[in-house]
Amino acid sequence: TMIETSNQAIYFYLVLLLILISVNADNEIRLLENLRSAYPDWKPRGIVDVGANVGGWTRELREVFFGEGSSGKDYAVLCHPDAKAVTNEIPRIDVNDELALREVFFGEGSSGKDYAVLCHPDAKAVTNEIPRIDVNDELALREVFFGEGSSGKDYAVLCHPDAKAGSVALPVSSVFQDSRDDGSAPVDYVLMDCDHVLPESGKSIYDKFNLNRKKRPTVFVSGRSGPPRQVPEKHLKTGGMLTKLLKQMLEPHAAKIERTKELKEKCLNKDVCGLLLKGGKPEPYVKHAMANLLGKYPNVQFASIDSTVLFLTNLEEYLPEYVAGEHRFVVFKKVSGGLAAGDNETKAEGRLKTSILPLEETGVSFGTMNTLVSGVLNGKKMRNIPALPYIKTRTKKLEESERLKRDRKKDQARQKSSIVPLDSVLTLGLGLGRSVGRSVGRVCYPGVKTFMVEAFPAHSGSLEETKKAFGDGVVDYAIAVLSSKDGDTVKFHSIKNGFSTGNSMFIEQSEHYNNNNNAKFDLVNTTKLDTLLEHKMEHVDYLKLDVQGAELMVLLGATETLKKATFVQFEVSVIEYNKGGACWHEVDELLRKNGFFFYDQSDNIVAEEVFHTKATGQFDALYIKPSSHNMPSWLVDNKAVFCGSNQEGIGESRIKEGKNIRVDVLDVATSGNDESHLANLSHLLCPDFLCCIICVCGGIFGWEKIEG
Repeated sequence: TMIETSNQAIYFYLVLLLILISVNADNEIRLLENLRSAYPDWKPRGIVDVGANVGGWTRELREVFFGEGSSGKDYAVLCHPDAKAVTNEIPRIDVNDELALREVFFGEGSSGKDYAVLCHPDAKAVTNEIPRIDVNDELALREVFFGEGSSGKDYAVLCHPDAKAGSVALPVSSVFQDSRDDGSAPVDYVLMDCDHVLPESGKSIYDKFNLNRKKRPTVFVSGRSGPPRQVPEKHLKTGGMLTKLLKQMLEPHAAKIERTKELKEKCLNKDVCGLLLKGGKPEPYVKHAMANLLGKYPNVQFASIDSTVLFLTNLEEYLPEYVAGEHRFVVFKKVSGGLAAGDNETKAEGRLKTSILPLEETGVSFGTMNTLVSGVLNGKKMRNIPALPYIKTRTKKLEESERLKRDRKKDQARQKSSIVPLDSVLTLGLGLGRSVGRSVGRVCYPGVKTFMVEAFPAHSGSLEETKKAFGDGVVDYAIAVLSSKDGDTVKFHSIKNGFSTGNSMFIEQSEHYNNNNNAKFDLVNTTKLDTLLEHKMEHVDYLKLDVQGAELMVLLGATETLKKATFVQFEVSVIEYNKGGACWHEVDELLRKNGFFFYDQSDNIVAEEVFHTKATGQFDALYIKPSSHNMPSWLVDNKAVFCGSNQEGIGESRIKEGKNIRVDVLDVATSGNDESHLANLSHLLCPDFLCCIICVCGGIFGWEKIEG
């Protein structure tokens, strides 16, 4: 290509700025967290969350980000008197002592006292509160033993003999009673006479299920989770120990993996397994995300491994490079074979084989992990790996070996083709634009009022729990469909079965709503945000929207609210994901007319199976109003000027005037002539694309003539 200017030969610089912001999609709270980190002296006086769903953003805002409660702990508290207050200070009347009874009832006797009497059962009366299974009721037995029946419960069963006629019942084990009184384990506590002989087998319950009657108390777990499993004696020392074990056995949780055998048994041999590779102590939002995944995908195994001390050979080379403090996530899908067929790695027949789909970047959130797992379950193509991963202790030598493998793969890819596809070019340098704040400690805005708005009535229970969790006057909510007018009747789309965050006036273009058998709509009346907040919020410094395409409608009904606000956060749609929903340029135009300008972005979502593009489909945008009286003082002191805030902007009028717009030039080559600059890019971009870049850049840089 020849590029000429008058009277001299040209030396030119070509700038190709691939600024690909890699946001780890922690969650929507990232933007507010970045603000608090950047401007510690700034404090919002009121926050409104529109599209609150089940109140997760507000709950995380206050528990994780605001840090309300400095310990970070949860407490389960049993109101329980001191032992001496019950056993020593308040005497118990012997109901078998007739003289004592007459003195208490009628004052007969020499004491001449009056009595205040509390009706309080003897200890044995308390034990009767635990129901007993009728061993002659076959249906009841099958439900307890095998979960057959409609209840779908799990049972903690104490083997306890029936009282013989005329005899006193044996006391119930205090360990079992204490665990039952605690009430936090996900089981029903029942008593059963395990000496009973089952007619069908002629064996006692002890013998039928191999229960060791010498281990006292004899407790087993059964029901929905499977046939009877005896609780080991080491967990029966206290009620707390029994409760802890029951929770571990029955509550969904990610399996902890420390050895190769555990990796194979608990993860690789499962149909689908999501593995979290922890780069440090998981933050609360990571724990919440994993808990949500466990609840949403009961048929998927989830596990975790500590990457700070353990190294996964045969896997690390396919994952983002390990960085201390950053978590990674990968999904395994079994291809064939299994451990039962033999675990000999040299034996082809029956050998366990698996495939992987890793999260391409470090940093995890519920959104990114959920998209990955959903993709695997919906048949997304995965990579088969030639050898199973195995665990070693992490060392510098192993890390260096893995780094060399990565470099060799990059060299091989370059040798295969000197032309890298456009999408591969666009992924180069991921992480260079990563937002700060992920590793910043959770700091607090104590006492800031937060108001949640959610359109879907089914979430009101969760919102009420969030409200109660933070005390009176701090958090409140309303159920309302927001729009530009009060009293309009609109269709509100939702699904009949399952969980979806896509409920909206604008129907989501996804499998949930394309299925006519599962999609539905209701006719609802709308409310303006201004009307809803009247007399409720004096200050609204931070307005967050997650309304599935209704952003424009909500903001048109929030003119008074926008006058109060300093920041507005909303979900930007690059792809028309909600049919007829707002596009970015429309929301941008409205916000600019109200004095807001683009400030920050987060939570890039790339999901080609969802958005049908290999680029960003959605992200969160944060706008700022420079004229606000509650601007962060740092921005005011440093006289930040946001693009367009003090001029008409680069528009049609400036183009017609023929003004020459020039920018500073950054040389992408370290040395050499014009050809060396192009050589730095030649192996990245196809010729047609390169010419296009030259023409565009030439126009921007004010080059006088381009030929060739």
